[in-house]
Amino acid sequence: MKKILMLSFLLLISVFLIVGCGQTGTTTSSYNPTVDPGLLVDDLVPLSGSIHFVGGTAEGTVDINLNSILISGEPITLPAGRFHVYVGKEGIATAEWGSVDFTIPSVSDRPMDMVFIMDRTGSMGGIITAVKNSIAAFAVSLEAGGADVKFGVVGFGDDLSEQVTLALPATAETVATWLNSVAASGGGDGPENPLDSILYAYHNFTWRLGAQKVFVVITDNVCHQVGDGTVFTSTYLASVESEIGGYATVYAVSPGRNTVAGEVNNGLNGDIRDLADGLGCLITNEGSITVTQRTVQIANTGGKWIELPGSGDCDLNELGISAAVTHGYTLRFTYTFTAGTWYLHVMADTDGDGVMDRDVVIPIIISGGASAQKAFVPVQPLTKQQLMRLQY
Repeated sequence: MKKILMLSFLLLISVFLIVGCGQTGTTTSSYNPTVDPGLLVDDLVPLSGSIHFVGGTAEGTVDINLNSILISGEPITLPAGRFHVYVGKEGIATAEWGSVDFTIPSVSDRPMDMVFIMDRTGSMGGIITAVKNSIAAFAVSLEAGGADVKFGVVGFGDDLSEQVTLALPATAETVATWLNSVAASGGGDGPENPLDSILYAYHNFTWRLGAQKVFVVITDNVCHQVGDGTVFTSTYLASVESEIGGYATVYAVSPGRNTVAGEVNNGLNGDIRDLADGLGCLITNEGSITVTQRTVQIANTGGKWIELPGSGDCDLNELGISAAVTHGYTLRFTYTFTAGTWYLHVMADTDGDGVMDRDVVIPIIISGGASAQKAFVPVQPLTKQQLMRLQY
């Protein structure tokens, strides 16, 4: 059920213009709202992306760069009228909040920045060569297909001191050469620690402006979470999802349920698949450890999961990322901002039933005058909890 939290302010009536990547021209949307439909309170898979604005406090062009939208692990192309954009200031319901006319220009495929988060603990010793070869081959195939893609790699262990990195923006050739020097070693127990490595790359790598942001996590085990009896990490799967959801998409290659059930060492470990599609294994410990396959999706980043084969020889093309390169969107409009914090509320109807079912709010801080070329400070999309505090 799609529940919408109604906001108590009026918005400007407008016509929406949109064309997906790979299409030509512009198309007019028939949606003309008189009030903002509000935040989606049960949106398990947020839209994700970033913004670019040039203009300062003079009229300027805003680009909302949305990552591809996946349904059941496959990217979709939305027709006209299925996106809507609202602009608000300081989180306050005023007359300045309103819908805007926008277009998606006829452009080439959206660029993509991809970071592989690779398990290099001792348990990977028998398969790490196959995994490295799979990564190298996949990177080559993306470049050969003409994708505008750059790469980074983080090889992780349990402790952050075991982490090795190749920062963005690397080429496929650089990735292959770097991987040759990476061996499997370390790790303190069964579960691994990809969560801290995801956050490390998220915060420390240099992501290109406007590029789709993608993580591909490859691991042979469940993951550590804070409170699991170790000191390897200080975070949870849910915390990582909350931090990067709306900004990046996670794809996961990891064990299936039967393998997970044999590797859990307590009820506080997590399944990295939950970050991808929200359908990982639920691990509990109420007197005894149980591992069950989720049948109800939890909050996730909108990616896809495939099972890691025992040989480690995984065909990463099965993740469908090459198709996702061509399914991003740039929503472009002009706007005159005043100095301060503004919010761009983007909504999408992914199933065509006339009800918005995914959204994201991306804040920007405007400063500077008409001469400023990059007079904004981008910040990550807000969580639902943050938005509630802003608006009520």
